[in-house]
Amino acid sequence: MRYMIYPDESLDAIKQCVIDSATSVCLYDDMPIIDFYGMLTVGEVTPKYCQAPEICITDNGSEKLITLSCSDPTATIYYTIVRSSYQPIFNEKTDTKNVYTAPVTYSSNFNIYASAKSSTTLESEKAFSYGRFGHSKNGFYCNDNGVITCFVSDEYSGDIENIVVPELIDGVAPIAFNNTLGNTSQYFPENVISVRLPDSLETIGKKTFLSLKKLKTVYGAGVKRIDEHAFASCTSLETCAFNQLKEVGTYAFTNCTNLNDGSTLQNVERIGDHAFARTGFTTITSKTMVEIGDNSFYGCSQLIEVELPNLENAGTGAFYECGNLTDVNLGKIQKLNSNIFASCSSLERLLIPEVTEISYDAFWDYLGESGVEVDYIYAPKIAGALGASIRLSDSGLRFGFTWDDTTDIEDSVGENMEYGFVYAYEETNDLTVENGRKKVATNRIIHDNEYTTFNLVFTNISKANYDTNISARAYVCIDGMYFYSDIITRSFEGVANAVLADDTIDEATKEQVRSILEA
Repeated sequence: MRYMIYPDESLDAIKQCVIDSATSVCLYDDMPIIDFYGMLTVGEVTPKYCQAPEICITDNGSEKLITLSCSDPTATIYYTIVRSSYQPIFNEKTDTKNVYTAPVTYSSNFNIYASAKSSTTLESEKAFSYGRFGHSKNGFYCNDNGVITCFVSDEYSGDIENIVVPELIDGVAPIAFNNTLGNTSQYFPENVISVRLPDSLETIGKKTFLSLKKLKTVYGAGVKRIDEHAFASCTSLETCAFNQLKEVGTYAFTNCTNLNDGSTLQNVERIGDHAFARTGFTTITSKTMVEIGDNSFYGCSQLIEVELPNLENAGTGAFYECGNLTDVNLGKIQKLNSNIFASCSSLERLLIPEVTEISYDAFWDYLGESGVEVDYIYAPKIAGALGASIRLSDSGLRFGFTWDDTTDIEDSVGENMEYGFVYAYEETNDLTVENGRKKVATNRIIHDNEYTTFNLVFTNISKANYDTNISARAYVCIDGMYFYSDIITRSFEGVANAVLADDTIDEATKEQVRSILEA
């Protein structure tokens, strides 16, 4: 055992240590056992642990003065200072140990670990202490600007599972949790269930609540910004009452699988990459949201409906693998980026009124193929409605439509394309191939591979039906995905009267129109 501890010690030295530690044993009074050194005393052979050092931390102006001491004057003291606002586990492999020779000063929040060892003793257990700066109250520390720098749970006098952050910390209103410590994790203990923040607090810094598995509820009426990884992997989180929240950082709520509080997003304007990936939302509704990052709602398997009428930008894979998503409205977005709806196998209805560009893999599945068949895609900037005109030669009514051939979606999944129309003999705002009259467009004109025009024509309309409204729209079906234009509703009489009222049309044409109407 001694050799394992002191491999550099010679065998003769170890033997002599064993002999010196033995206790004499006699068979009879005054008759020692011949050729026997005695009974081995293990405690004398096996080295003892050194006494742990004492850590003394005192104020030294704007710094902390750290003094270390040990009861064994021959011992060497080792220490490690970690710039931190919480108590991490000391890492023997990565944390550097320094030899203590004189008092040390430190000017920011820190943890210190110290141990001692002598030539005759093993290294002691590690002593731990910390230094914190700024204003303090009930375990919370903040600087003069109201930025909370740390929370010491041992100093908290309330219910440690239901924590309330003070409205004032030594007279200072807290405005933010700030974490600038690299990979440092949360401020709070692992068993916390709820946290109530003061109304003055506007920013939650990165990793503030990271991986708190039991956290269920956070109240913060004044919170406006949440930084990266702030709540990542809080798997029990259900409610975040942040009614003024405007900006959410990258990975802020990723893997919060039980989060399904729609009010969290009610007033949000911008969301970072992966911010709500693998969360539990069933509905996402916001009139204020204008931008969402890459994979922002990736893997939200319970998500059914998205209503973002003012959204302008959505990153790559924004709704990737939302397998139960059925209805989406992205009101102002102009481009569908790569994989935005990849593997959204349940998607039925998509409103994209401002979209002019669709990436070739916007709807791809795992195999790099079109894995989505969408019943209704409203895309009037791609499937365009040109209006209606009358045909004088046969009392006809023509509806004109166009399709943008420059979009990438056609080239990537356009193995089976069908151009056509749906119409009804009435005014309606609900017209699809399921509920309307369908007609395939057999005649089309392709214009320099940039766009295609095709017309729906009604001929020989009887005078009795001159005032009958006809509603019509174009569709283009690409491998099961139906892209629809706007609905145009016109009557022969209505278009004729518009011609008569148009000052730019020559009188001869107008006279022909009058003749048809009066016949």
